[in-house]
Amino acid sequence: MRIIDAYKTELEDTATNYFVIDSGNDVDDRDFQTYTWHASKNDKIREGDLFIYRKPQKLSENRFFYIYGTGKIGIISGKDKVNASLIKTFQFTYPIFQKDLEDFDWKWKTKGRSWEHFWGQYGINRINKEDFIGLVQLADNNEYEDGVSEEIIKNEIEIENEDYYVPDAEAYTKTRPWQAAWSKDLKENYGFRCAVCGLSTVELLVGSHIIPVNADKNNRKNPRNGICLCVLHDKAFDKGYMTLDLEYCVKVSNKIQDDSVLVSLLEEYKDKKIHLPSKYPPSIDFLNYHRENIYKE
Repeated sequence: MRIIDAYKTELEDTATNYFVIDSGNDVDDRDFQTYTWHASKNDKIREGDLFIYRKPQKLSENRFFYIYGTGKIGIISGKDKVNASLIKTFQFTYPIFQKDLEDFDWKWKTKGRSWEHFWGQYGINRINKEDFIGLVQLADNNEYEDGVSEEIIKNEIEIENEDYYVPDAEAYTKTRPWQAAWSKDLKENYGFRCAVCGLSTVELLVGSHIIPVNADKNNRKNPRNGICLCVLHDKAFDKGYMTLDLEYCVKVSNKIQDDSVLVSLLEEYKDKKIHLPSKYPPSIDFLNYHRENIYKE
């Protein structure tokens, strides 16, 4: 199922309004669960309206805004401080970054040369139906299996509540919603760039476990049991050709000397400190495990 198909009824309803809403504006907000705003600052949102999620620059690790999901406004309660449940939510497989929207043909207003003054100061922007459809279509490049999006969101809630346990019955399923949630949060925390080389092509980034999935079921979803890496450095880390020391500096195995190409790809990062996130840096205990059990001296 495509996201745009899931909203067929709402899109055909002429009463539906469309919004871009900023995450993180209120302590009571929960992504893909509830959204809060003050009616005195915005009284346009109604039950049944559709929205696009935006992470504003001030909350983004890479200091650029990005768009990362969509949903429908459910039951609204409250008078001045209004709270709405969120339903029919979808988290994009890959976010739409600010740079991807430089040439987007907005219908609700003219962008100008920069993004300055484009977004409203209260975190809620009413857009046109054409804008909503265009944004969803930019991200709508994957099929969503029934229930999987809800499972990913459920796992994100568990991660936020520090519930990192994943039973074996869920660890090796085909879809693995828990890993999608963990990996998405991890990449976001690292600003969507490889912690070693800085590569930022999101399709080539992965959440790399420090202690393997099969070794510790209690920390499979722990954000400190992972590092955002590009596919090359993920595989090198996973196979023990590189690791991190107590200062988060890269150590490179002598085993790479057997492959001159691998030497050229890894040696330049030897002894260099990785880019660390502002929260959930890799656990020293987990890194000790990696050096002792996976790293090839």
